[in-house]
Amino acid sequence: MTIRKEVEVVKGHRLDYQLYKYLLQYFSESELENIFDSVRKPPSRYYVRANTMRISPEELMKLLREKSIDIYQDEHLPEALWFPVKGPNKVPSARKYVLADKKASESVYVGANLYVPGIIKMDKDIRRGVMRSTS
Repeated sequence: MTIRKEVEVVKGHRLDYQLYKYLLQYFSESELENIFDSVRKPPSRYYVRANTMRISPEELMKLLREKSIDIYQDEHLPEALWFPVKGPNKVPSARKYVLADKKASESVYVGANLYVPGIIKMDKDIRRGVMRSTS
């Protein structure tokens, strides 16, 4: 049984000690604290790209607005559309290790639950039905 050494960078977020030492080569402790604190909050915008081979950004916006969905065109990239993310919606720490694929991770980041198909690897003590740690 291997024992993992961890560092609590910000309250509720622990990081493998070796990774923490590596990151300190590039960031100060306060910068790492700010990075990990910001990771707990989703961005204020969620972006999608209009497939301009199939539909114009303006047409897609019109269709979505007809369904009462708030959507806006990016100021710099015309095919990029964004939805406002409501919140603060802080991401709670579960103190469990789960490695999820990119799509599942992005979905969780904006509020979805994580389901088995998106999991790549996880701690052995995680069982079916566990939502998050109560600590």
